[in-house]
Amino acid sequence: MNCYKNDLDINIDSLNASMLDVSNRQLYETMKMLSEYGYVKGMEFMDVISLENSVLNHPRNWHITSQG
Repeated sequence: MNCYKNDLDINIDSLNASMLDVSNRQLYETMKMLSEYGYVKGMEFMDVISLENSVLNHPRNWHITSQG
């Protein structure tokens, strides 16, 4: 959010669970919830049996919506 407010570019390749200090599962579940509520778009969720192994597509495809 700080980058958005200050018109700064972020290194999208560094956006990951570790950088956000959360587990991969927390990131996956939170992003899925944000997508389902329409706050973000462009996310693809690759669900597998174990949530720990589920993955998201690359953050470059993610966009905040006007609701977000």
